[in-house]
Amino acid sequence: MSDNDPKDIVRLVVVEDSQEAFAIKTALESEGIRCQVVGDLLDASFGTLKTIPAEVWVHQADLERAQKLLEELRSRSAGPSNSSNSI
Repeated sequence: MSDNDPKDIVRLVVVEDSQEAFAIKTALESEGIRCQVVGDLLDASFGTLKTIPAEVWVHQADLERAQKLLEELRSRSAGPSNSSNSI
């Protein structure tokens, strides 16, 4: 993910599972925001026994934009026609 200083990378969000993290990653990347999912391999190692939280990390310079996009995604998914809070 980085050509930049690793200290420039910050955690955007922790979510319940890797599927949700990858949905967020796809949305961010479609807006030109480079990001990385962390913790997804832990989920796979436990199989279906337990859901392991996953994290989405972005560059500090993209954090504000990524937070706004995440808010928009969550407000859309929590709209009147969909009561799910995923993403």
